[in-house]
Amino acid sequence: MAESVFRFLLEKLSSLLSDEANLLLGVKQQSGSLQNQFRLITAFLKDADKKQQSSTLMEEWVSQMRDLVYEAEDVIDLLLLKAEQRRQQNICLRYVTYPFHFVTLHKTGKRIQEINRKLGILLYANKPLLEIQTIEDAGESSGHSNEPLQRKRRRDLNVEEGDVVGFHKEEEEVTRLLTRDDGRQLITVSIVGMGGLGKTTLARKIYNSFHVKQHFDVSTWVYVSQQFKITELLQAAIKGIKVNLTDEERRELWMKDEEDLKAMLSNLLNQKKCLIVFDDLWKIEDWESLKVALVDPDEGKHCRVLITTRNEDVARHADPSIEPCRLLHLNKEESLELFWKKVFPSEAQINVVETKKILQFLAEKIVDKCGGLPLAIVLLGGLLCRKRKTADEWSRIQVGLDRHLNNCEEILAFSYRDLPYQLKPCFLYFGLLPEDHAIRSCIMIDIWKSDGLIRGRPGKRMEDVAEEYLEELIQRSMVQVTEWRSNDEIYMCRIHDLLRDLAIKEAEKENFFQINGKNRLSPNRSRRLAIHPHDDTHDNTTTTGMSQSTALSNLRSFLCFTDSLPKDTWKSLFRGFKLLRVLDLSDVKDIESLPKEIGQLVHLEHLNLSRTLIRALPSCIGNLRNLKTLILEETCIKSLPITIILKLKQLRNLVHCLYFYTADDKAAVFDEFERSTCNCYGVASLPPPRIDSLPNLEILLMHAGSWINGGLDKLTKLRQLMIFGEEDLGGFCGEALLNAICKLNQLRNLALEASKCSFLPLADVSFAQHSYLYDLRLVGKIGPTGRLPPSCDFPPSLTGLLLKNTHLRQEDNPMATLGELINLRELLLRSNAFDGMTMAFSAGGFPNLRQLCLLELDKLEYMELDQGTLPNLKELYIAGCFELKMLPDGLRHISTMPKLVLRRMPKQFIDRVREDGEDWEKIKHVPYISF
Repeated sequence: MAESVFRFLLEKLSSLLSDEANLLLGVKQQSGSLQNQFRLITAFLKDADKKQQSSTLMEEWVSQMRDLVYEAEDVIDLLLLKAEQRRQQNICLRYVTYPFHFVTLHKTGKRIQEINRKLGILLYANKPLLEIQTIEDAGESSGHSNEPLQRKRRRDLNVEEGDVVGFHKEEEEVTRLLTRDDGRQLITVSIVGMGGLGKTTLARKIYNSFHVKQHFDVSTWVYVSQQFKITELLQAAIKGIKVNLTDEERRELWMKDEEDLKAMLSNLLNQKKCLIVFDDLWKIEDWESLKVALVDPDEGKHCRVLITTRNEDVARHADPSIEPCRLLHLNKEESLELFWKKVFPSEAQINVVETKKILQFLAEKIVDKCGGLPLAIVLLGGLLCRKRKTADEWSRIQVGLDRHLNNCEEILAFSYRDLPYQLKPCFLYFGLLPEDHAIRSCIMIDIWKSDGLIRGRPGKRMEDVAEEYLEELIQRSMVQVTEWRSNDEIYMCRIHDLLRDLAIKEAEKENFFQINGKNRLSPNRSRRLAIHPHDDTHDNTTTTGMSQSTALSNLRSFLCFTDSLPKDTWKSLFRGFKLLRVLDLSDVKDIESLPKEIGQLVHLEHLNLSRTLIRALPSCIGNLRNLKTLILEETCIKSLPITIILKLKQLRNLVHCLYFYTADDKAAVFDEFERSTCNCYGVASLPPPRIDSLPNLEILLMHAGSWINGGLDKLTKLRQLMIFGEEDLGGFCGEALLNAICKLNQLRNLALEASKCSFLPLADVSFAQHSYLYDLRLVGKIGPTGRLPPSCDFPPSLTGLLLKNTHLRQEDNPMATLGELINLRELLLRSNAFDGMTMAFSAGGFPNLRQLCLLELDKLEYMELDQGTLPNLKELYIAGCFELKMLPDGLRHISTMPKLVLRRMPKQFIDRVREDGEDWEKIKHVPYISF
């Protein structure tokens, strides 16, 4: 297909030419010709796509065109860069079109003129052969053709693990091997099969089964991949075993070296009966490095390990005494069952049975192409899910499949080619991530935006458009969801490793991105670069000598997934790559400061420094006038320079959370901030800057301070607000905070954390007008009385609620109030949220609650569940409630609950819920119980 990512690049650059029309007035004729050329190329690509033109000649033509379009993008971006540098030098300009005298404009005009000449040669010299349309035709067909994507909930659009077909015997055998006790300390069971066969899905189903969970004290899942870091795997295993780590414990874990982590994991396994899943293990030596931490020859309870791997040698080496479980392809009946589940994700659809009968023959022929491979079946099912369910439509598609598809790789490529052109670059971006790497959807969406991959629509925010793109990729099974929000929005997502391989292959064709050691770097083509850990060629490719590489001087995005960077790489980032729009250095441990050269990255829109050791931002950060996202999550930065507040007018997302510091450190954050403000002006009494200097903020996560008094109520675009208080939220800034919350009715997420001796100023606030607010997190007493407001004052769309240190009293009957929140799906009560001895759930309460979590409620002794309460509960999680005497009798009436999790509960309590215990009759109908 000629269209691909190239067509998107043309639209992006045409938009840039329009947006910067004032700046380009000095080269108006040349830039106008360039836009006309782009319209012609776009029109031809659309026409070629309709005619299904594809040939070696076409690929070469597109390649040459792409190089010229990239060159044009560089010329325009460099012009913008020089204009901004000139502006920063405070030189008064007579005209907007006269940014750096005639010399610069003359050079720019000459370069654009030369690009136009080359484009003309490519267009018209090949016109007879390529059958390019006339200008009149082009103008008519160059409009945006994609239809608005429908927003849909995605939970019922994906094949859930419980819907997996086939492999029943394999499931039973692996479960038997994991739960038998033959006296050995370590038993390892392996699932072996080719990529896309369902190893991970089967392992996840076994991992989550009631019988397996009940057998172990604790279980944890660890993704491995080819380029893994042993420290990260050990940290992941420890986090899974030692749940509810404190902030300080997480910091200590992050700082430990490999030997310390192995000792720590070994010690934990000595205390617990544990199951660990290592998903996607590739090499025997990788297993050997992990095995050391799993067994103590002198002591310890037994540990069971489940491995998924494509390499049978790894499986046999891990435990020679146990025959690996080999997965075979699905048979015809199983394949069709899986296919129909994907094509018709909801059986409530009208005339599904009749439609299946009409399409049965075609479905069988289509599924035959997949050869019983689940991934291929799901991908084609996802593709056909969005097509018309008619025999004519499916016959047309089936003919195309017969012509082109002979193996899984071709099916994956076919699914990619079927994507609308605007989704292709978004999908390719997932190829930049390491194998099995999950990413927050909001981060990926922000990177897409910052890199210019999202085109706005009238009346729609770009974020909403990007979310629709992501949802369609998920519906097509090109992207997998790993975690959902309480309102069914996507929180974490990832990509299957076979699809990641496809993305890397397609990206190389399109010159879309490079991964160190994976792709060849071509001069003037490298736009996006990711640094991954443990590549075989790591020492002699892009991470060394980057400062001398002209191939990387035009980078727009740089993503680092290692914990260290060579010094020359670090320096060259800021000296040579001045066109960067995305810079993600999260988790790079050896970064302790930013050089002043960062101020030269004037195109930068997304800067993520999370979990680095950076202690301060340089004042030149204020030069980044295009910066829209600044993430300083879990860093050592105690104060923000004044220039951020005064200069970064485009800032939309500001995240500054000091999880690595004590309460005293946090309390000093805004003392230092305000002192730096005064020192900047040399006036000790000058008031701090006003937060409403950042009018475009949509996400704000900050520690409390007097900035709250500086116009927080004016930030009416805020969608997410989190304030972490070591200051007295109910004191000096209470009135301002209360006034702001009442006015910020566009909020989706609100989190307020008061200090232990303070309270939240919410006693008199009503959220009834906050129709979009779905997630509310309150830490601290609600007003001086500590009573909940009436249910009518809660947000009408509230789906998720967390309460901590609220000290709700039993006599106020808070559960009756919360039970009236008809849309509430997730309720988390932890650490002094409730001070009563008995928690009562009345009949009819919590009609839509799915998840109830009770953590560390020190005074709770009894729960009372009336019949008819919690009718849709899916999960009950109780942890650290040491005074709780028994499970409530009412659990026997909740037939919908598939999951009960009990953690860190007293032995006498656990004895009651075992099969021969006094509480067993209350919960024996629950399929999944984990102690």
